[in-house]
Amino acid sequence: MGASRARPAADPAVAGRPPGTAALSAELPPAEVPPAGPPPAEPPPAEPPPAEPPPAGLQSQDPPSAPPAAAAPLAVIEFAAEQLLRDAAGPDALPAILGRLAAAFGARAALVLRHTTTSKPVVLAAHPERAAADPVLLAAVGMASAEHDLAAAGGMAQTSLKPPGPAGGSPMSVLLASPAPAGGEPLCTLALIGDASGWNAQTRAAARVLAAMMTAQIRHADDVAHL
Repeated sequence: MGASRARPAADPAVAGRPPGTAALSAELPPAEVPPAGPPPAEPPPAEPPPAEPPPAGLQSQDPPSAPPAAAAPLAVIEFAAEQLLRDAAGPDALPAILGRLAAAFGARAALVLRHTTTSKPVVLAAHPERAAADPVLLAAVGMASAEHDLAAAGGMAQTSLKPPGPAGGSPMSVLLASPAPAGGEPLCTLALIGDASGWNAQTRAAARVLAAMMTAQIRHADDVAHL
């Protein structure tokens, strides 16, 4: 027998493949390899549709803003009108009005003095109540009232209080308002005692209106008493 012819060595890359796959793989182009890098970002999730507004009756409302400083005199005058225009309103309504007036303008005290032709003015109402029994305060207010002719000054006067007040404290002033009738003495005087640095034209206007309202109420009470 002749020597057998040597066979070529099998390609390791092809060995083990099914028949015909070697030729097929040779005809296919090489697979594309994606470039190295981070994976593409996912698109953001879609936003939900806006919620429908609640009914008008259930919608929250902004809190009311604080009343401006200009509203303080008007509020005091409206309160005084409600108190004085009630049926059988008398001097008992005055302390509450004086309390509102003192609180609105930061006053220490407020008095209503009733003038008479035979004696010194008497305290018709006071806030706080103990102010009606303070002899030093009453003497200082009486002195200030005697030093100013309210009728000649248009029914309004403001002056420093003597004595000025406690040592080391703020200087006290008194604001006097009295609508003097034509050809006669004033029926009453409204006195506001406190630190005048917080008083302005609105304070004086409110005091003038309140003094006129109180005078009308006192005059009406006098007329009813003489019937």
